[in-house]
Amino acid sequence: MPIHKTAIKKRLNTNVPLIIDGGLGTQLEGQGIDLNSKLWSARILRDKPNAIVDAHLAFFRAGAQVAISASYQATIDGIMSLDVNADEAAQLIKKSVTLALEARAQYLQENPNKSTDLFVAASVGPYGAA
Repeated sequence: MPIHKTAIKKRLNTNVPLIIDGGLGTQLEGQGIDLNSKLWSARILRDKPNAIVDAHLAFFRAGAQVAISASYQATIDGIMSLDVNADEAAQLIKKSVTLALEARAQYLQENPNKSTDLFVAASVGPYGAA
């Protein structure tokens, strides 16, 4: 379910803090995912996307109001090292947001009485990672 810009502005203009999710890599490792790669969780976008949904869902269940996408180490060139082309790499980066939105939708389906003030933020890593 899309959130309109006015809803975001209204929520962010309050003095109530937003609870952001925890360390995605730590959560994934806790789920048994091996992140021993220069791409960290970005590799999991291709290899085990359901694990990313599960991680975001765990954060929402723990009270997070913001899920940060699994795109910190995701660059076109970096993901192309997984033997995918530039278009596929770009799609995987976009998928990082889609997976967080999927977890949000699943959480709201499980908790229909909860507020829809749950957000997804894109994670952008340091330029040097590219």
